[in-house]
Amino acid sequence: MLSGAQTTFLDRMLVRNELEQLYTTCSYLQRCAMAQHKPQQLIFDVQNNRYHYHQTEHTLPARVRFGTSPGIKGPPSHPLQPIHHPISFKSNSITFHPDGVIEPGAVYITDAKQQHTYALSCAVAQVSYLRKYQYTGRWISL
Repeated sequence: MLSGAQTTFLDRMLVRNELEQLYTTCSYLQRCAMAQHKPQQLIFDVQNNRYHYHQTEHTLPARVRFGTSPGIKGPPSHPLQPIHHPISFKSNSITFHPDGVIEPGAVYITDAKQQHTYALSCAVAQVSYLRKYQYTGRWISL
């Protein structure tokens, strides 16, 4: 049987791994948009904890879901408002444009117990890039 500390560590690593996988997928789609000269989309299904692009669908592990720990404010770069929805990208999807621009927004991922929260965000900026964050009482950039 796993102890509480081992379970907590495992949950944190599962959430972090999903953040890294999502980041890699987004980087891939941004490059596809530029190489193919056509927009690419990553579409989130919050109800079923999955996302899809092209012909690929990824379901989050049972111990991971879209969401945050209670009471967290966002977005991570300027946390002023309570987070009410785990996806702030328009229409629950990220659009990657051929010129490299990524639509602004954030995706929040947590464990089933809502103890560990991570975010992937793209702010409104001259140059689009994805930022990874971990919440540890405050948002820290990874």
